[in-house]
Amino acid sequence: MTDALNQRPGALTRRLVAVTAGFLLLNSAALVDLANRLGALRTSIKWQSVILGSLIPGLLLFGLLFWTRGPRQVLLHRLEARLRALGASFGWWGVALFLMLLPVLPLLTMVVAVKAFEPASLRIVAWWLLSLLGAFLLPEVGGRPSALGRLALAGIVIGVAFQVAGYLPAISSYPLSLGWSEASRYYNASLFFARRIYGEAVPLPVLHPSRYLMQAVPFLVSGLPLWVHRLWQVMLWIIVTLGTSITLARKSGLENRLARLALIGFCYLFLMQGPVYYHLLLSAWIVLMGASGSRRRRTILVVILASAWAGISRVNWYPVPAILAIALYLLEQPLTGTRRRMVTYLGWPLAYAVAGGLAAFAAGRAYAALSGNPVAEFGSSFTSDLLWYRLLPSATYPLGVLPGSLLASAGPILLVILWARYHRRGMHPIRWIGLAGALAGLLAGGLVVSAKIGGGGNLHNLDAYLVLLLVIAVYMAFDRAECDTAPSALHRKRRSPLQGTWNRSRGRRGNSGRPIGPVHQRAPSDCVRAPAG
Repeated sequence: MTDALNQRPGALTRRLVAVTAGFLLLNSAALVDLANRLGALRTSIKWQSVILGSLIPGLLLFGLLFWTRGPRQVLLHRLEARLRALGASFGWWGVALFLMLLPVLPLLTMVVAVKAFEPASLRIVAWWLLSLLGAFLLPEVGGRPSALGRLALAGIVIGVAFQVAGYLPAISSYPLSLGWSEASRYYNASLFFARRIYGEAVPLPVLHPSRYLMQAVPFLVSGLPLWVHRLWQVMLWIIVTLGTSITLARKSGLENRLARLALIGFCYLFLMQGPVYYHLLLSAWIVLMGASGSRRRRTILVVILASAWAGISRVNWYPVPAILAIALYLLEQPLTGTRRRMVTYLGWPLAYAVAGGLAAFAAGRAYAALSGNPVAEFGSSFTSDLLWYRLLPSATYPLGVLPGSLLASAGPILLVILWARYHRRGMHPIRWIGLAGALAGLLAGGLVVSAKIGGGGNLHNLDAYLVLLLVIAVYMAFDRAECDTAPSALHRKRRSPLQGTWNRSRGRRGNSGRPIGPVHQRAPSDCVRAPAG
């Protein structure tokens, strides 16, 4: 919570009560609409009880807000102080109690009351209430995060636990398919060992060969049961996404362990929004692990490796490793000096693009030639029909790809806007154009692919756009993007809404891992760097 917010007695509790009341009332409205469409609003006592159970507490909380206005607001301040004292009295036992909260939401939604928790609004209310309780239980340790910091950490950890628990039903020995094309996916994975399994050579998969190559690992051991193959795929989803999130969190420079844990969880949940498929995310993970704005020759080798993997993954991912490397370069390397130096500055992004494009194309053509399939079959994605209606809400995807992309992008875009508010003149226009152009290009490409037959059911075809947006947002939110010039006097006086959420410690560098904050904390010498090249 910001310092300005905490200066007013009871302000923190007041806002939390307002948000809780809003969630409850919105949930009751959503339940009324659903019950009415099901024809159960007037006839089902269960539906009426659930609706009143959300409506009445919401109204009471709003009534509490009006009653405690003015002089009575001190009552909320006293309540807040007592709750904090009670929460602090638990000590480390509070952590144990918090861990006991993690299975509550999965059990409610997947075991105890599956039908009741089908409405998304009810799951959101349950998550919010558990997060409030978790923030109350977590002690002020590890850099003493503020109340908002503990709430963010609790909400993210509970969200990650819920998301991971959603994979548990997939680890099953049930002999029939558990999802779309599941049986064909395991069959395609088996083709890499066709001679041993089927006694003869069979052409390799045409679509997504890198995915099936990763899924083929359990076939190294003969006779493994079906549940092992399903467990391996669950592990791929979790390990690759979590590994990418950890690598990106390290680039933030955060030294506060709880803050870094919260960032890892946020990145994990953000990538799972698509979701970004693990065989595609692997190439992005390679770039994030090895690419650097200052180590350019090594970065070219990393781009070639990641692009070769992308070349046997999906055609619209051919340029993604190079684009990510270019984005890291634009974020980490300032641009100042003469026009000649500008040409040198832009030479490295061009080298990344050429090296990555050639590596992806060569790997894709080599696999097509060695797969045993007619090469023409690998171009089917260019000839499939486009169903543009799927970008809007439809039976295939009720939220719609366009509204869904805006909703998924809102948080990171807000962080980028906040950073730009303080530093927009500290970064050369070419760097802004490069980053914005890359985002726009990947978004447009993702929308086109989403409109193809087989797409439009979720946001997974916006995968490259989501990955790049997350990288840019993390760099800017934690002040890792380098400035070209010193900030103006006007911007030195402004404060960020994120300041105060976590206590920050200075690292080895002057701007190490600090969230967006007052620009005056950075000396002009921290922003002005020697020109690249």
